[in-house]
Amino acid sequence: MKKSTALVPAEGFGISFADDLSKESKKEAVVKFIGEWLAERRENAVAMLEASRTLVITNDDERKHAATMREAARAEVKEIAEFKKKLFGQAKRDIKSTESPCSDVEKTWEEAQKNFDAIIKKDYLDNKDARDQAQDILRIEAEKNGTPYVYLPETERRIDTENGGYVTTRGDIEVTVIDKMTIIRAIAKCDLPLLCAEIDISACKELFKVNHMTTVPGFKIAESAIIVGGKT
Repeated sequence: MKKSTALVPAEGFGISFADDLSKESKKEAVVKFIGEWLAERRENAVAMLEASRTLVITNDDERKHAATMREAARAEVKEIAEFKKKLFGQAKRDIKSTESPCSDVEKTWEEAQKNFDAIIKKDYLDNKDARDQAQDILRIEAEKNGTPYVYLPETERRIDTENGGYVTTRGDIEVTVIDKMTIIRAIAKCDLPLLCAEIDISACKELFKVNHMTTVPGFKIAESAIIVGGKT
């Protein structure tokens, strides 16, 4: 029988126990290993979450900072998910109960990312509203002067982060069902296609976007945005 009681990395990462370790000893070893790995990440996650609750975008520097923090949170969520997959993927049932601390920190990072997404989305939509108003003024002036006017809507905006990455924000819509009976009546009158009968939000959303539909019986449609991150 092996005499070692150490937690041993398996294939570069993972867990492997000596034969003489008890169930409780295994749990203690895993808890310690996870605690050490999560210590700094937990502290950083809490700080990031607090920052995500107070940040307001008023200029390009703050916009870039929000994008940078959003990407940092996304990277941490991805890293913790990979950590959990490697550590617990093949673990026995009695060890899986120690996964909770990882999930708690992961959720904190996820909440921070969602908050930054909301901040960046609001900034995008606020700027879009201002741009649309400016475009309307130009259109009216062009009509008065009898000059051509071409409206060029902003469909996407890229924000470079502080560390070489970027975040792309694209215009989108949010679709919510508010009255199913109204939808059914609209389908019966051929005001809506049959696909709306199944209330498949994704399919309905695509239909409304392609046809530029902003007012539909039984649905609430609001402007929104999609946020995508990446590295240059």
